[in-house]
Amino acid sequence: MADPLDFTTCAGQDGRSDGAAVPPTDPFRALHVHYGMLLGVEDFEAIGAYHRGKGWLHNAWLHREGVVWGFGVSRSGRELRVDPGLALDAVGRELHLDVPACLDLAAWYDEHKSRDDLGATIDPLGAVTLHAHVVALFKVCPAREVPALAEPCNAGAGTAPSRLVETVELRLVPGLAPPPPAPPYHRLRLLFCIDEAQLDPLGIILPADQEVLTARATILALPHDQQPAATLVALRRFAALDAIDLRPAATSDDELQVWTPARPPAPLVLANIHDLRLVPLADGTWQVDTATVDPTIRSTHIATRTIQELLCGPCCDGAPAPTSTPVTSTIPEPPEVPEPPKVPEPGPEDEDDERITSEVDPALNDNVDPGPLRDATGKLLPQDPTPRLPGTRDPAVPPSIVSATLKPSSSGLILTIVADRPLVPASVTPAAFSLTAFDPNTGWRSLNFGLAVSSNHTQVTLSITTSPVPALVRLVIHGGPTPLLDADLRPLDDFTQTFTQEGA
Repeated sequence: MADPLDFTTCAGQDGRSDGAAVPPTDPFRALHVHYGMLLGVEDFEAIGAYHRGKGWLHNAWLHREGVVWGFGVSRSGRELRVDPGLALDAVGRELHLDVPACLDLAAWYDEHKSRDDLGATIDPLGAVTLHAHVVALFKVCPAREVPALAEPCNAGAGTAPSRLVETVELRLVPGLAPPPPAPPYHRLRLLFCIDEAQLDPLGIILPADQEVLTARATILALPHDQQPAATLVALRRFAALDAIDLRPAATSDDELQVWTPARPPAPLVLANIHDLRLVPLADGTWQVDTATVDPTIRSTHIATRTIQELLCGPCCDGAPAPTSTPVTSTIPEPPEVPEPPKVPEPGPEDEDDERITSEVDPALNDNVDPGPLRDATGKLLPQDPTPRLPGTRDPAVPPSIVSATLKPSSSGLILTIVADRPLVPASVTPAAFSLTAFDPNTGWRSLNFGLAVSSNHTQVTLSITTSPVPALVRLVIHGGPTPLLDADLRPLDDFTQTFTQEGA
């Protein structure tokens, strides 16, 4: 039979009604017993503190906060209801509610309407509209009173609770829930296209984030069967760097706590309540007109078995691409080289016929001068008046871009740039490129990208992280102070190209 829970004697989440602290936790100090040892209250508390601390230590660092099951939030009339559930707070403590809890919204407003932070608006008819959010906090309640010896200075005997029941305190807090703190493992989240790259005050990607973007672009430029192994190498590296950055939470005076990554009370957000509207009635009470409950803002834990099975599904990059409007360039692609005409096999009657070889298109013969050089737009490049060997390029002509294509990817966009000759890899840096996107509502913005160079140094791949895919993307390759260079250290001139996505 469950112990009765006396809520009238249950104090806040940080203490008990008799002034005693929440049971101690010490995950790194265990009781060492030996024969003939005299045990007291502190010794038995140490037993509980060690195991309690171990569990909370594991929860706090390896699981973080989130709902495990239940804790549904709904409204019916004036009543806001929270269903039973189990969750973890950011300190690693279990939040357990075994019975439904209800709150009268009209009574709550009457009690809190004088608060400065309520943020309510009142229309001419007296109706009140506000936002709020529901949180759950860890709470310890003493229960099951038993006879107990009084302290030495007190006469007689008394009673004391023999159990401490862990439960939750539910609160409705004015205003929508604040944005959650930045989650840990930023490098890994950036590697897998979950986080955006961070910028310094000048708008330049931080070096640590640029390393991740470059690694991701290098992986995506590999053949598909080589990407998993390369991803594992990157995951291990950036996980190690992210773990080095983790620290326990600091107290108000910046002293590190022993082990917890967060400080109490660590409320767990369960739901936002949008547009709670209360209409005054003639009898002085309130009628709840509207209230939209949004529980999807909460953090939620997924069972390990489910995660294992989800990992068996197809990878985003390996799955068939969803049907979507293709991304097209505003500048036409270079014309395809026509296939050479089929030459009939010479027969006995044609052995001396020279027409068989003379009919082959000279432009398809490697030993024939290919003619004037053109850039990706079809514009003629400067020609060399000095005779040169057939099939070779003018050494005085700077390098140029043959093609630039933009395609969707699982993380945003992939831009592939092909040069007419090998480039010096050290010259292929983010400073040589500018990528911007235009939105009719917000205007121009810069795009974050990682880059990789192919093994033959003629192809550069830019991995662009963006969601949603913009309607217009503009590429500028700068020929200024940090241009792309070919093997003879000739700089590439400015190159621009604009891409549009129909229907975006």
